[in-house]
Amino acid sequence: MRKKILSVVLAVCMISLTACAGAKPGAEAPTGAAAEKKEENTEKTYESKDGWKISYDANAFELNEDTPGETTFVYKKGSAGSNLITISYHPGKMPSEVLYEKVGGVDDKYVERSEGYFANTYPDWSYTRTVKADEGSGLNETFVGIEHNGGTVIIEVLTHDEKDDDKNMSISDDISAVLDSFTFTNHKPQEEYAYVPGTYTHEFKEEIEGKEMDFKDTIILNADHSGKVEFQDSIDVIWSSYEIIQPGNNQRNEYTVEGDYLYYNNDGEFIEFHKEK
Repeated sequence: MRKKILSVVLAVCMISLTACAGAKPGAEAPTGAAAEKKEENTEKTYESKDGWKISYDANAFELNEDTPGETTFVYKKGSAGSNLITISYHPGKMPSEVLYEKVGGVDDKYVERSEGYFANTYPDWSYTRTVKADEGSGLNETFVGIEHNGGTVIIEVLTHDEKDDDKNMSISDDISAVLDSFTFTNHKPQEEYAYVPGTYTHEFKEEIEGKEMDFKDTIILNADHSGKVEFQDSIDVIWSSYEIIQPGNNQRNEYTVEGDYLYYNNDGEFIEFHKEK
């Protein structure tokens, strides 16, 4: 099956961008100062007034700021359709609101939802919406929303299927290298889910061999979205905006926090946990 350019932002990897100047046939390869001059460094860094920066290879991408409020990196190597990265800042709006504006008109069955860390923004949390590829046009769209200084940075990635595995991989690598360089330069801690972190306990009694015994289950959620679930065993977890996830086996339990109480879905039954002071 032919590979397509899918959501490269979900598995951003570091790619080394090295410009190599080759010698002409029959000519001796240049050395020393001549070689350094030919091997021009084409990597550039763009720094936004909105408190973020990103690096890109000027041989592969063209910077475009024609649309107010948007910074676009247009892929300029040969491709069948448009391939680009667009970054914008939306002050006063949280990721869920802006992402709804982007994909709210698309039928839910065509939208994949995920959350996690993005590039160099740890411990900040990001929210991703991927619109499933259009088989006719080969269009793929991915939107990543990251809360930033009371607003939201949106990173939009648009790609087209080249109908060629090697071309698709090359474009995917180039785009991933740019995304992996994204970082904040002036950033305050995220606030939307700042009420969630804490230690939550559920105390209960059980009869063991005719004797009533006291037990306590504990859920620990840290500010960096890591945590532990301590029931019979202590298990490392990651928490999203609506699930507590065990990475080891991908078990996912829905939860919600209301005031000082966390409600944890255990096999369809919501168990109440109280937040320790």
